[in-house]
Amino acid sequence: MHENKINENINILNKARDYFMHALNMYENKKYIDAEKFYLKSLELAPNRLSTFINLSAVLIKLEKFNNAYELLTNAILLYPNNEVLHLNLGNSYKEMGRLDEALQSFNYAIKINYDYAEAHLNRGVILQEMGKWDKALASFNKAIELNSNYAESYYCRGLLMEKLKHFDDALENFKIAIKIKDDLENLPGELLHLKMNMSIWEDYELNVSNIIQKIENNHRASPTFPILGITDSLTIHQKTTELWVKETYIISKKNKDKEKFKEKNKITIGYYSADFKEHPVSYLIAGVLESHDREKFSILGFSLKKQPQSEIRNRLIKSFDKFIEVEGYSDLEIADLSKSLGVDIAVDLQGHTQGNRFGIFKYRAAPIQVNYLGYPGTLGSFNLDYIIADLNVIPVKSQKYYSEKICYLPYSYMPFDNSNKKNSKNSKFNRYDLGLPENKLVLASFNNSYKITPNIFKVWMSLLNKIENSVLWLAANNKWSVSNLINESQKWSIDPSRIIFAQRLTDVVDHLERQKFADLMLDTSPYNGHTTTIDALWSGVPVISVEGEGFQSRVAGSLLKNLGLGELVAHSQTDYEAKAIELSKKPEKIESIKKFLKNEINVNPLFNTKLYTGYLENAYSEMLARHIENLPPEHIYVNK
Repeated sequence: MHENKINENINILNKARDYFMHALNMYENKKYIDAEKFYLKSLELAPNRLSTFINLSAVLIKLEKFNNAYELLTNAILLYPNNEVLHLNLGNSYKEMGRLDEALQSFNYAIKINYDYAEAHLNRGVILQEMGKWDKALASFNKAIELNSNYAESYYCRGLLMEKLKHFDDALENFKIAIKIKDDLENLPGELLHLKMNMSIWEDYELNVSNIIQKIENNHRASPTFPILGITDSLTIHQKTTELWVKETYIISKKNKDKEKFKEKNKITIGYYSADFKEHPVSYLIAGVLESHDREKFSILGFSLKKQPQSEIRNRLIKSFDKFIEVEGYSDLEIADLSKSLGVDIAVDLQGHTQGNRFGIFKYRAAPIQVNYLGYPGTLGSFNLDYIIADLNVIPVKSQKYYSEKICYLPYSYMPFDNSNKKNSKNSKFNRYDLGLPENKLVLASFNNSYKITPNIFKVWMSLLNKIENSVLWLAANNKWSVSNLINESQKWSIDPSRIIFAQRLTDVVDHLERQKFADLMLDTSPYNGHTTTIDALWSGVPVISVEGEGFQSRVAGSLLKNLGLGELVAHSQTDYEAKAIELSKKPEKIESIKKFLKNEINVNPLFNTKLYTGYLENAYSEMLARHIENLPPEHIYVNK
């Protein structure tokens, strides 16, 4: 009898082990729902097994079942109070819930139990970085590396911190070490290439681009979504990258499909969500729109995802909202629930897949209607976002299939412009001499970010300087590494370095616009166009030549030019782009004619009419809501002029 009982217990433990191994296999293949099911079966048969507590809690965190993970882990810690991995997983659960202080406490406790636990030091560093405690974060990453010199993730995270702090050379060194240790580490190849582009380092550029695209095609998340916009205008790759990102980062659950019903009231409540309510291009673009909203019909709420230093533009934005809410430290679910409690009808994501985003908010349905607008020039790859604001130039009808959102087409351009404080001074404080520009030479300019300058586009610029002898190239001095490397690259084309002039950053927007007027011709970048830089140049009265590609990000400048009646400046290949620049360089009277035309257009063209634009945007919101009230699914919307 006793022997039978022993055999029965052995069979139960063997069965529990089989369930455990099956669950482990499911987890490694990212089948988290199945993994949870089999871990639970294993735990039922062997209720106090430590390894099952550890692995099941990790699965629950992946499935975003944070309350379940918390309950499981706190019970497990009662049984195993000195197990560092349980405390680590509890910290991870707190982190995902946005409870950073408690996460930090858990990681500290794991370290107290086992000071040599490298992963706990790494995770502690990530939390400290999110809390803005840079020095302490760096110390944690350093400790993780000291404990494990082959810990690729630690070098990667330290590199991200160095990049954030603008220590690009240190970031580059860390990324290189990380990729040497683990070349398939998620996102690292794309992050490394993006950093190199910021620094204008182009060694093996084509090979690196090809490798990243090949990995994405093979379903490997080789890059965050944003860096991809700078290396290809393939809509297929854009779509695939975003879908991979969303699939791996945000678990699809029933909750995100449950839409709240619209509650009849006097005003439509619009919520705008961003971590960039600060000195940022999106803030400068949208400030006038927020101020122009019709307060008789709309209530406008701002959800600040990250506290930012005080600045003139931030103070202006805060005043433009009916209610401005700081939600840093809230979990995604808490922000979504707060939005619902405040009656948000349309949630507008101004961030997309850019730094500081809280995309998980929209998984939980912050509002009946959710919109991708302005912050990210492309699809977000998630059906949680119902619409994307666009125009027929940036997303032609033939391209709709590459977007997870339905397209809401505004007349003219999708891009807003704030004309409230951008006055054209008759007596400029600048002159060519003070700006370092020669008096009697053609000034070709580009003030785009350095990550948008590809070797191919720079090759065209160098060709132009060689063919147009009486010319100089005026670029933004984005960082010291880019300046140095671009000068070195120019010398490879036998260009005298004195012909490349770098403009330092100006914090005053009006001064920046005034300065630009001394350019004769703006040369756009490709495949990632200048967006804010293009509309600013046109407002300043400077012609822009752009290459139009397939992707949203490579069609914005063309859209602006076409809406101004300057479609002749839109090229469809780099050869065409170069030819148009050479042709204009030979016709200074044509350049002057376009400048005079633009000077007149800023007063009459709808592109620069903030109030008119805001009315179109409000009509878009109203049409979205009308469909929802009638219980109709989202569909493409064309707003009439």
